[in-house]
Amino acid sequence: MPLCACGVSEIVPLSKGIGVTAHISYYNESYKTDISIDDSGVFTMKINEPDVLSGISFIFSRDSVKAIYNGIEYTPNENNTQFFGVADKIYRVFKDIEGKTAKEDDGIYVLEGEIGDDDYKITFGKTGLPLTLELDDNITVRFSDAKIVN
Repeated sequence: MPLCACGVSEIVPLSKGIGVTAHISYYNESYKTDISIDDSGVFTMKINEPDVLSGISFIFSRDSVKAIYNGIEYTPNENNTQFFGVADKIYRVFKDIEGKTAKEDDGIYVLEGEIGDDDYKITFGKTGLPLTLELDDNITVRFSDAKIVN
């Protein structure tokens, strides 16, 4: 009897119109954030934990980036956007996956790529919503409560 010659299934991951809770590990630090990406691609990350950073939001759009905390807004120039660190890297991953396809690997869908000098691996469920992100062995993100938003 011949082995199955089943084709590899693919999906186009959702990179806009979604909302997720992101549990981020970065070296010895942990963060819990809410991420939303609207239909136009505006990416917002609001930190919920740890308490000392709770309430800080980072907002990325095609033309600008800013941080907001307690009504105070900070807009960096292009030479100091690294201040936004992990948020910037996650934003750039979601920009990079636009229009790409993820291939099935043991029941999950995987997409690998690079942003600048950083390699990433992001996984998705069959709906195209994100499950996990590994970025350059330093940043690990577990997504939960993922949903499509309008």
